[in-house]
Amino acid sequence: LGDLYMVSSSEDELNLEYWYVAEAHVQGSNKHYTTHRQLTLLRFIHMCCDILQESKQPSLFVAFIHLLKGLGNGPNSAKYCYDFLSPCGARGLAALSLQKSGGMASWEHFFSSLMLYSASLKQNVLTITTPSFSGISPEELAGLQSVLQLIRVVSDNDKSARMELVGNSKWKLLTILFELVSCAIPRVLKADIFLTLASFAKSRDIAMIIWSFLKRSGIVSSHLLTSTPKPSSVNVMSHGNQPGCIQVELEEIEAQEGDYCETRAFLELLSLLLDMLTQPSNGASCSILNEFQPYLQFCIENVFMKFDTRHYEDPTEKWLVAWNVLKVFCKLLESYQVCPEDLIINPDGAHKIRHPGITILVYMMQESKFLQKILHTLEFCVETFEQQISSNNTPLESMEQSVYLCLSLLKTTLEKQKNVLNARQGVGSGLRTFTLEPLDKLLLDISSTPKHILTVLRYVPLLQCGPELALCSVRILQSIALFPRTSKFIVDALESDQKLFQSILQGFVERLEFLCESTSVLTDQDLGMIE
Repeated sequence: LGDLYMVSSSEDELNLEYWYVAEAHVQGSNKHYTTHRQLTLLRFIHMCCDILQESKQPSLFVAFIHLLKGLGNGPNSAKYCYDFLSPCGARGLAALSLQKSGGMASWEHFFSSLMLYSASLKQNVLTITTPSFSGISPEELAGLQSVLQLIRVVSDNDKSARMELVGNSKWKLLTILFELVSCAIPRVLKADIFLTLASFAKSRDIAMIIWSFLKRSGIVSSHLLTSTPKPSSVNVMSHGNQPGCIQVELEEIEAQEGDYCETRAFLELLSLLLDMLTQPSNGASCSILNEFQPYLQFCIENVFMKFDTRHYEDPTEKWLVAWNVLKVFCKLLESYQVCPEDLIINPDGAHKIRHPGITILVYMMQESKFLQKILHTLEFCVETFEQQISSNNTPLESMEQSVYLCLSLLKTTLEKQKNVLNARQGVGSGLRTFTLEPLDKLLLDISSTPKHILTVLRYVPLLQCGPELALCSVRILQSIALFPRTSKFIVDALESDQKLFQSILQGFVERLEFLCESTSVLTDQDLGMIE
């Protein structure tokens, strides 16, 4: 039943059948009455709850929580699921919550259990990957994971429940979660904790609190980088081998086991924090982004620069890792507003980071290993897609998304590079600045041919991939074609390879017809270009 109702739906009428008291409170619902069926379904939930309380079987507990995840998976049903687990119906719907405070299926029981685990484990600072070593049995681990997943379902679907979960001073949920994640617990549990924090971070006020906890947690080295980015390499940030910090766990545990659930969950948390912290209306975002550099360097050095050379038990996870980390880069670059002061290097060679987006922009406008990794990823993926399509195989979604984000980095850099170069020229002659080159020039100089530009264009005729790839590729071509030197190289290359030229042209025409019918992915500028 849990699996059945977990199927997401914008209209959760089926889920609401189990919460009959809620029918009269659902906005837009015409069901202002109670049927025998609805009453029976609610009694079924309470019966399950009573059986669970009497048997105290871990397997029944996990199954019942999974059922609640399904029944609470909707914008309306989540609030009633939250109320069901609250003593006496926290929102006045007492009939939904017939349980006594402290029952096994209640928020009180969940959070008091988390407090007990935290109290017994937080003295242990070593990272343990086996549940038996951490003092948590496999059955307990399954129960803790199911509770965290239920919290995420409710938090994702109901903002007010999210605020109440975090705001309850008795539960101290954020404090407990950060204490647990610093303890010797299984990595899969740490991953669930990071994903739960990411769900809470969807509210800006909570995101600010989570950011404050994260800075103090020591999960990532707190030393801010002040060294100047080098054009041929990525700076090395020492994490000091701190026990339990995520750099150590990635390099010494996850890399050996070939499973990266904790890192991927942490990247998701960073991505959702950036959604809140980079909002223009957020007055505190500037000072917060000043402190983001160590997290960005972790993403670059420990994750992105090594993602395609690591061992993976599940080969598809490689592209999930790439997808998660590239989202962080794109959000930082897109939110960055060019400022001349960001381009100045101090006499001692140090560089104060005002906004971490400048780091991404500098790497994209230098012949750096970061840019080369982006270009290598695009080349590898287009060859993989072409092989898969020729074999009638469907391209991997996470690989497609990773490609789109790589293309977006190129597109955004091309859009910002004029302002960057103008800002650099406006800096006083006596000041030292970064050495930067236009990206369109670098795309030619790195290989001495338009190879990388043609790689971008090869995504246009891949009709089995999403239209966003072709559209982003054309936008990149539009930006590059504005430069006479670059456009001449492209024309010469296409004239010498008529097969590629005809393939790109045919793919462009077919994509154009599709995009004109599906304007949801087009901007006003795109529509103007088509007209």
